[in-house]
Amino acid sequence: MSGVALTLDEVRALARRVLRAAGLAEDHADAVAETMVAGERDGCASHGIYRLLVAANTIAKGKVVRDAVPLLSEPARALARVDGKGGFAQLAFAVGKPALVAKARACGIAALALNNIVHFAALWPEDGRHILQPPQEIRGIAAQPGMAMPAILEAGGYEEIEARAASAYEHWVGSEGLSFRGRDDAERLGDVVKFHWEAVAEDGTVAAVGLVFLVLAARGRITRDYTFVVA
Repeated sequence: MSGVALTLDEVRALARRVLRAAGLAEDHADAVAETMVAGERDGCASHGIYRLLVAANTIAKGKVVRDAVPLLSEPARALARVDGKGGFAQLAFAVGKPALVAKARACGIAALALNNIVHFAALWPEDGRHILQPPQEIRGIAAQPGMAMPAILEAGGYEEIEARAASAYEHWVGSEGLSFRGRDDAERLGDVVKFHWEAVAEDGTVAAVGLVFLVLAARGRITRDYTFVVA
């Protein structure tokens, strides 16, 4: 079986050209084309240029609003919602993604709801791209977590955890004179608990803020404890 080799730029151009010829608005065509490019880039051909036929057929049958303008709303502190107005999901996701990122940074966890959209391909390329190759801003934050701490500290088992707790207490409480208090913002979702703590100096100023995620096992026992210094 013979085939035609295309670069990713050629895949993008082909997808845009066919979608625009089918009557899809330019911003929608750009967003949908990027999903196809991502599928080809990541070796997932089932979500690559193959989906161009599906999209063109959906447009031709009038099952999608070709020039829909997605509307973003923020119904809750950690929730964003986009009304896709009957258009493809890709542009609605692009409209909501900045709010989703901002809310996740502010709250530690956030959700984005896409309503009234037409789905024809998974949204995994957008998520995977940021996980595999995070923006420089996020890499910079990860490299400088604050309080002169290494980027990653791990401890497993009773002895390691006890030694880590003892050394942390000796340094931050014994040497630095800090005290720690929890913020009244604990939230639980299933077996995950999230809350913030504050490190307070002797004069009452807040020296640092931490974000903690606890993963609970049976009977509420803690099986994982993830702590991030966020300020």
